[in-house]
Amino acid sequence: MVKSSRQLTWHGVDINLATSLIEKGLVVRYVSKKRSWQCIYRNECELDRFSYGWMNENDLKEMFISGWAQKKLYAFCYYLGVSWGEWLERSFAQRLSDVIDYFGSTDIFGLDYSGGESFDSICKTLKITSEQLLECA
Repeated sequence: MVKSSRQLTWHGVDINLATSLIEKGLVVRYVSKKRSWQCIYRNECELDRFSYGWMNENDLKEMFISGWAQKKLYAFCYYLGVSWGEWLERSFAQRLSDVIDYFGSTDIFGLDYSGGESFDSICKTLKITSEQLLECA
């Protein structure tokens, strides 16, 4: 079975994956079999650790339309300086990053009781080289 490049490719808010991981603490990839995005995000409790989570497009939108964040939609958009429609046009990685920036990763993914993985381990998983890390410094 051939997998799409979208499924095999990790995406971040920056074109450079290492920059996305270091500066924003988030990278995502679409897994079509699950119809969801696999996410690696900075652990809120231990900032030098990273955790895995899952999020789909519908859940991200529904949390504001009829979910727990419904009453916070106006404040959220005001915080970002965009309208709801403008926010929906952003890439999934950017929208999820916005939500994590505003609410925190624990509100989005829950608490990772495993403690997450080290930065070095995540870099190996993502095949981020030391040269790419130096570009971010």
